[in-house]
Amino acid sequence: MYYRVPPTGFGQLCPPPLYSLQLLARQLCVACFLITVFVVHDCLISRKSLCAQDELGQRVKAAVAQIDPCVVRIQLIAGSNAADEGTVASSVTTGVCVAESGQIVTSAFAFDEVPQAILVADAKGRRQAAKLVAIDHVRKLALLQTEGTGWTAMSRDQMELKPRIGQWAVGLGRYYDASTSNLSVGVVSAVNRIHGMALQTDAKISPFNYGGPLISLSGRVLGILVPLSPQASEGTAAGVEWYDSGIGFAIPIADVLTSCGSLQAGAARHRGRLGLSLVETNPFSSTVTVAEVVEGGPAQTAGLKTGDRILSVNGRDIERPPQLMAIIAASYAGDSIQVTIRREDETQDLKVTLVEKMPQPVPGFLGFIPALSKPKPESLTGELQRQLRQQPGFLPLGEKSPDDDAGVAAVVVEGGPAAAAGLSGTIQLRRVNGQPVNSPSSLRQQLARLRPGQTASLVISEGLREDAKRTVSVTVSHSAFQVYRERSDSDSESELSAVPARAPAISEQLLADLHAVQEVPPGDVGAQPAVERHEITLGQESRIVLLQPEGAKDRTTVLVVIIPTAETNEAAILSSWKPLMHAYGISLAIPVSGEQRSLTDEDAGLVIAGIHRAVLLKNIDPVHVYAVNGHPSTQSLARALLTHRRSGVRGMAMVDGRVAGMSNSDLAMLHRFVLQLAVPQDRALSALTMNSLQQLSEAGVTVSVPKEGLLKPAAVSADEAAQIVAEWIVGCRAI
Repeated sequence: MYYRVPPTGFGQLCPPPLYSLQLLARQLCVACFLITVFVVHDCLISRKSLCAQDELGQRVKAAVAQIDPCVVRIQLIAGSNAADEGTVASSVTTGVCVAESGQIVTSAFAFDEVPQAILVADAKGRRQAAKLVAIDHVRKLALLQTEGTGWTAMSRDQMELKPRIGQWAVGLGRYYDASTSNLSVGVVSAVNRIHGMALQTDAKISPFNYGGPLISLSGRVLGILVPLSPQASEGTAAGVEWYDSGIGFAIPIADVLTSCGSLQAGAARHRGRLGLSLVETNPFSSTVTVAEVVEGGPAQTAGLKTGDRILSVNGRDIERPPQLMAIIAASYAGDSIQVTIRREDETQDLKVTLVEKMPQPVPGFLGFIPALSKPKPESLTGELQRQLRQQPGFLPLGEKSPDDDAGVAAVVVEGGPAAAAGLSGTIQLRRVNGQPVNSPSSLRQQLARLRPGQTASLVISEGLREDAKRTVSVTVSHSAFQVYRERSDSDSESELSAVPARAPAISEQLLADLHAVQEVPPGDVGAQPAVERHEITLGQESRIVLLQPEGAKDRTTVLVVIIPTAETNEAAILSSWKPLMHAYGISLAIPVSGEQRSLTDEDAGLVIAGIHRAVLLKNIDPVHVYAVNGHPSTQSLARALLTHRRSGVRGMAMVDGRVAGMSNSDLAMLHRFVLQLAVPQDRALSALTMNSLQQLSEAGVTVSVPKEGLLKPAAVSADEAAQIVAEWIVGCRAI
């Protein structure tokens, strides 16, 4: 389409000025009208919002006023383990009065140690002394009894027994002032959390309101605020790391009252232990199978055996391991559970009574150090098993070697039971109590059934010869390590004392014999042959630096994992360890994060993956993997590696730091070792370290110290630490 220009020109196409002004005026009017509408609408919305906020504030204030008289402030005067004896230390927490006679329920968070004195103050300023009645270590509650009567207690009408997801919730604490409560508002975000024990709220929950009530807008108590962790630790501070994160927990008030009723007798309640481990499967597996039972534990006593498939517990179907673990984690020692199992084609119902602590059988010691063995598929899992089966020289799982009756080459430890029976040097161990021995693992399985004082009948060949078999009787002794025990009650301090047992002497002759059974050319202690360096990439720039003595491809070695810090220097590590690597048959692994920082427990997966890859690719005995922790900043990773069932780490040497937060049976079936080289000079840190050693010992860990006793971190040089750890590893190999 075409337009013809008027004869008067282009000016006739433009609107007159008056028309433009009229159009602009109309546009301004429309804009002003829209702005007015938006402003009025926003004011109305803001007014409604302010009204709603004001209404919520008034409802919160009214709800707090109803329960506030029952909330008390608790002051605890520090106990005997206070770091500075010249000062009086105290802490504050919150509680709720549940009986007019002065019964106060609170969180166990503040009772990590028994205080010397407890003072309770209510909203009216009344202040009375109190005593700790008992602690519920499962739900992290503590019951106090105050002096006097007439306390304002929570009534039944002030309890909400059926909380709803999404309802408003207010967390109260009485931390700063006894007359007023500090509060945090949120909602009930979930129920039946932490193994079905707790309500979850997004209100800010922290030590400032632990022990206080979580209430609804009607002023009724939903539960008592406590720190909880899904790891089911018995530590009173488990879960405190989530404070003010929008993830807080409260024990439902009905369960609180039940717990208070059981605590009134004055006996603490502890988590129940079942005493078994499960076959590890993929997360989608629908079978739960028993892998191992603790000798003398409740599962074995009730009749459970390896290979049993667990179908249900207390009538609840069990299809995945976490379902079983959740039931046990919420149960108490002394509780009985009904377990339905399938054994072969038969279904059985068994009654199991849970216990607080697992029995810890004393391991037997014959006085041998077996030769190292190459990795086999059953020592690894998943894809690594598949890859390992494809390696030349390895047999499919379940098949036997043609030389199955050849026995196990071993070195006799001087001063051990075997030496007392007349044996020395190197031998070939063929049978134990009539059962054939064809690998170090089968030898360990035979010895696991022996106890100190029993007699073992051994069929051996001396000097690694195939002929000249003979039978020898050996009296089983205690472990080859120094063992920690409590001092007698007559001692003034509850310290731990190292009691020397038959620790193997690491002589040059012993090392030469170990080289002989491994068919390794002799190497003197201090000799420094070449070291081969390899890097195993783990993705995203993370890697494992593997240092091996020259010729390691033709021999099997022990793996020592050095837990690094941000300042870890590879050359310095090699300088201390290089003289020992050939003599003791040691390879070093140094995990390196792509971020070049100190590693924590969050990096455990990285380190475990590196260990498995190193074992697979570099001819390392998977049974003898050890780790060294040299700084307190990495002790969380040390704990994770020690307790993880599939980490492969058999022992942990703590040059500095401690393995904290251990409880009985965490390691009962893992047969772990810990070497503590030093304790801090600081009194409080020293007490924590000694307490962690006691916990480890109670958990079934073989704990040992240097021959000279516990040292000070500053007094242990890197070279000395490496030498002590190398000798300790030889002791860990002794059986």
